[in-house]
Amino acid sequence: MRALGDHSPVSSAVRVQGWTIEVEEFFDYEGNIVATRTTDDQGTTWTKNGKLHREDGPAAESLWGCKMWYLNGERYRVDG
Repeated sequence: MRALGDHSPVSSAVRVQGWTIEVEEFFDYEGNIVATRTTDDQGTTWTKNGKLHREDGPAAESLWGCKMWYLNGERYRVDG
């Protein structure tokens, strides 16, 4: 996401029987969530309004190197 503002992300981590899921939420100047980054044992995803979305990189990246580019839930780039 570009221009996320000065606000530091709010992070939380959940551990359940050896699984760790980390969630970071990014806010605009008015305090609205503009992006969420989720990292787990499969990789990292970026979402906006519940849909895969990232303007400055892949919206999903697996631990095995697979990268997928999405804007507002629609895939717009195939290579990676």
